Amino acid sequence: MQHRRWIGLAVASLAPVLANAQTLDEIVAKHLAARGGAARIAAITSLRTTAKARAQGGREAIVVRELKRPDRIRLEFTVQGVTGVYAYDGERGWRVSPFDGELEPEPMSPERTRAAIEWSDIGGPLLDWKAKGHHLELVGRESAAGEHEAWKLKLRLKDGDVRYLYLDTQSLLQVRTEATRNLGGRPVEVETTFGDYREAGGVQFPHALEVGIKGRPSRLRILVETIEVNPVLDEARFRMPDASH
Repeated sequence: MQHRRWIGLAVASLAPVLANAQTLDEIVAKHLAARGGAARIAAITSLRTTAKARAQGGREAIVVRELKRPDRIRLEFTVQGVTGVYAYDGERGWRVSPFDGELEPEPMSPERTRAAIEWSDIGGPLLDWKAKGHHLELVGRESAAGEHEAWKLKLRLKDGDVRYLYLDTQSLLQVRTEATRNLGGRPVEVETTFGDYREAGGVQFPHALEVGIKGRPSRLRILVETIEVNPVLDEARFRMPDASH
């Protein structure tokens, strides 16, 4: 009888955890289905996105983002004819940043390289999150961007960084993320909101994004103009060129 009692208590204590895990898996599965399906997302081997970024004061930039499996990313920002490049080739990060007075290719800082690795994930962190070594938990429901409530998920990446993801409870699409970033040598909480989802290659992608520091009114607004699914991208696009040539 004593053993049965202990087993009963153990099962009772684990029941909420098991139920929560099942609910979390169900939410993630529905989220991936809403995007177009896990198989279709996983079949994307490369992406090219072209967008316009607008900041306060009327400043505008053209942004081109190229992704290629595995773990390749190249970001180009063009402002008034001047282009900066930030890239990761699967092994090292590098940049050309004329906005900082750097006109030749140079290695990126470890902090920026970690961010580039995170952003190079074509499928997003929720696709095969267990296999990637991430940890995910369901925090609950709360208000987020838009008129509906959102599921709040706490994501601990394999490298230990924590992100909060918000999935609309009706559409199951992602509407917001919160992440602590190092800007100017100090940690700040950065919010990104997502909207205007449209289909490209059978997968839903946000075409309107806003990025800003939590608690501050200033926002960078990004309007996606084109998304190319599985374009041919040469490996040389992601490798740091020899500065001597």
